[in-house]
This record gives sequence, C-alpha cells and structure tokens, in this order.
Amino acid sequence: MIEITDHAGRKHFVAFAHISDIREIAELASGAGIRSHVRLTDGRVIQARDEASMLASAIFNEQKRTDR
Repeated sequence: MIEITDHAGRKHFVAFAHISDIREIAELASGAGIRSHVRLTDGRVIQARDEASMLASAIFNEQKRTDR
C-alpha cells in the first residue's frame, strides 16, 4: 500500500494494484495545494497534495518489495 494525502490533508492508504492512473496537475491548480490526480480502478479520483513523480516512485518501490 502507498500513502496518498488528499487536498484536504486526509491520508489515504491505497493498494498499488487499485491505482490506474496518476496525472501531474498544471500550475494553476497547485495554488489549491493539488499537485496530482490519482484515478483508482473503481473510477474514483483523489486530488492529491503529493507530486505525481513521488507517487510513481512509491508504487515502483512497493512493487519491487512485493515481488520478492
């Protein structure tokens, strides 16, 4: 599981298998504290404070850890 902090500061713990897409947000939305959109396999979207590259790295590391 990886930790995602949403725009309101709430922490979500999501299994990486349930993440279908991570998108970096343009600078206009970053004023609201939103840095990425994380789309889950059920269609929900988390507006995250985390950078897309940081979340992608966390997913990659989690996949490596679970492949052992």
